[in-house]
Amino acid sequence: MQNDTLDHEVQVLLNLHHDRIVGAYGIYEVKVQGERSLAMVLDYKAGEDLASWIPKGGLPETVVRGIISQVGDALVYLHGIPMVHRDVKPTNVLCERATDGSVKVVLSDFEFATNVSDKKKLSQRVGTCGYVAPEILRKDWIEECTLETVTNVTKIDAFSFGMTIYAAVFGRNPFVDETEQLTVQRNARCLLSLAKMDGRSEELASLLSGLCAKSPRQRCSTSEAFAQPWFTTAAPGARVTWAAFVRAAHGVR
Repeated sequence: MQNDTLDHEVQVLLNLHHDRIVGAYGIYEVKVQGERSLAMVLDYKAGEDLASWIPKGGLPETVVRGIISQVGDALVYLHGIPMVHRDVKPTNVLCERATDGSVKVVLSDFEFATNVSDKKKLSQRVGTCGYVAPEILRKDWIEECTLETVTNVTKIDAFSFGMTIYAAVFGRNPFVDETEQLTVQRNARCLLSLAKMDGRSEELASLLSGLCAKSPRQRCSTSEAFAQPWFTTAAPGARVTWAAFVRAAHGVR
């Protein structure tokens, strides 16, 4: 990571204060193989990222809900500033065992994060193929992002949030293809079929349909997602135990 990018991420994180966002403590000069370099000091999370825990076939919905709701809390906080993360995906969700034995997750990697008012940064096409909102891949994004409402701009993250849920539950990203170009094309077309859920709930299908709508004007926001049955039917504050998380990651239902 270049020094200016590193400095940007640190400055962003130092101004964010939320339990579900990784903490940063500044930039320090270090020596790497005898050469001076800069390093960012972050909270240490021993449990690895969510992507490393998702088994073939995905995790149970109850486990995903307990994890992903924490990510959603972080996004609601960000969007209230208003800021956008612009790279929400399983590898940027860090997991650890909390002191009470539950799974605690934090959202990390704020390299692409920006305030919605910064139109120059906002107009940049960034994100990860398969998770990026389709409007960013349109040719007219540079013009459109300056005209959209703040709420619709923050729905960039809502789309990525939905795709992260999909990947965690199904164990795959439906847009990923043999080449990056094909993945980008499928991501841009956003043809997400929810007709065959392979035993997953109708509430999940409804949630994904709302979060992953191709147009941000038809897409629900992250805060609106929390009002959907997939979240509201669960016991308030329900947490996933670390033991249950580990069992599910190893395919034990």
